[in-house]
Amino acid sequence: YLNTANDMTLAKQYFEKALVDFKQLNQTKNYYTVLNNLGIAYEIEGNNDQALLYYNQVYAYAKSENDELMLGNVSYDLALNYRSMGNSKKAVDYFNQTFAYYAKLGYIEGLRNVSFELRKLYEAEKDYQNAYLQLQTFTTYSDSLKKSSNLEELVALKKDYQFGLEREQ
Repeated sequence: YLNTANDMTLAKQYFEKALVDFKQLNQTKNYYTVLNNLGIAYEIEGNNDQALLYYNQVYAYAKSENDELMLGNVSYDLALNYRSMGNSKKAVDYFNQTFAYYAKLGYIEGLRNVSFELRKLYEAEKDYQNAYLQLQTFTTYSDSLKKSSNLEELVALKKDYQFGLEREQ
């Protein structure tokens, strides 16, 4: 809902209701996933301190559960939040944490996104050497995703072709 509505008040209301529901249902992981989304809503509104409170709660939960995907995702959100607060050092630290979690999970799209954000951050800091390295990393992961997508398309076309040949016989 957050991505489509552009009505943060309504999005936050839905998230807060979902938090109550998940707490009552004892669905802890869903509770913290929604809490992270609530943090994103506050960050979009520019309330970075409130977002940080939520992100830190999610981070502590994910750490206690050793949930590496959630740790990667919330680290990414923390990095974006710190960057928008002007704290580049903490942003880089959290982006690097995110990269490590995503690399361990083999999450290529996430790795591409982190390298893109790091490139922007380094470029803004006029650290062109690191910006260039991140651009190379971004390109590598983007190419990998394109190759994977192209391979899927080729396999689908081959199946369509074989199916067409079978229908003709």
